[in-house]
Amino acid sequence: MRNLLAILAVLTICFAAARAADKEPFVINVIDPLTGSSAYLGNQLHTVIQLYEQVVNRQGGINGQPVHFNFFDDESQPLIAVQLLHQLADQHVAVVLGPDSQAECRAVLPFTAHGPVVYCFTPGIVPPPGYLFAAGADITHTEHVLLKYAHDSGAKRLALLVENDATGQGSDRLLPITLAKPDLAGMNVVAYEHFDPSSISVAAQVAAIKAANPDYLYISATGTPFQTVIRGIVDGGLTVPIVTSSANMDLKTLAPFGTTMPRIGFNAPPFWDDRTGQSGPIKTVVTEYRNAFKTTNVAPSPNDEFGWDTASIYVAAFRKLGTNATADQVHAFIEGLHDFPGLGGLYDFRTGNQHGLGENNVIVVQYDPVHPRFFAVSKPGGSPL
Repeated sequence: MRNLLAILAVLTICFAAARAADKEPFVINVIDPLTGSSAYLGNQLHTVIQLYEQVVNRQGGINGQPVHFNFFDDESQPLIAVQLLHQLADQHVAVVLGPDSQAECRAVLPFTAHGPVVYCFTPGIVPPPGYLFAAGADITHTEHVLLKYAHDSGAKRLALLVENDATGQGSDRLLPITLAKPDLAGMNVVAYEHFDPSSISVAAQVAAIKAANPDYLYISATGTPFQTVIRGIVDGGLTVPIVTSSANMDLKTLAPFGTTMPRIGFNAPPFWDDRTGQSGPIKTVVTEYRNAFKTTNVAPSPNDEFGWDTASIYVAAFRKLGTNATADQVHAFIEGLHDFPGLGGLYDFRTGNQHGLGENNVIVVQYDPVHPRFFAVSKPGGSPL
């Protein structure tokens, strides 16, 4: 009997997928930086959303209709992201996925007051209640978790190295608030350095940090500037452990330094720890995701949750409401969504947080340059294992 039920379940999925293949796809538009300074993450998101499209269409799409994610390249430029959003809004679409960076998402935010619903790929903004949502646990949570891990690992003397860009400016505003939290008491900033994104060297900043003799270093920089920082740290002989954003959890970014770099920790969703998400609805999501990546030569990344989960929340909305749903209806659906399983954990938007995730959805992972791989070093919330 059990085998018969399993066969019937498989046949149901196959028939649904076959029905979906006979219909015109329902298009969800995506604004993504496929070129420009953020292209390394933009192409990563492009890959994971395409993989999700294959998975959801094998399951029958949206009530028997296939789904297609249609990408528009904003070239990593906020102005182009705004122009693309206006073009899509003129077509009266209900939803848009993306854009990606803090600068791009802040640029489009004023134009989302009445729809379409926009779901940004960055955790770096904390949008007010409205039609713009943002992926992952927000920066107020991830930054606190990283610094709590450093604090609880014994750090008393903290150094900060911040890039002078939109992300860095956000860090500058948030760091004093985060460091004032009671659970970080006793950890003092002994060096606070900045550098320009176009800099080819941070030797002076690294020398100043080294002279301050910190126990830990927090870096706010991504992409090529982050590589510049690591190169300066290695060349300058700075060996203190580091914590930084998951945006830098890219093997292509880290691999050139081999085993010469110091210990680096990154924020990541709990599913990155194999000991979590082993049962219940999250296990189903993680299994689907991991199986999808087995068909590619691409290495999974914790940043994949930004694309996979945002796309799945939109699909869930249209499955519930139908593909003729308005922006108002999708917005109301997401605002009331709770206990929704994703790679980032169980989402709950009823709190008013437009990310739907909190600090219990963040762990710290460490880079192992020998293998290379990432492994969990903290519990959810940042307490060291």
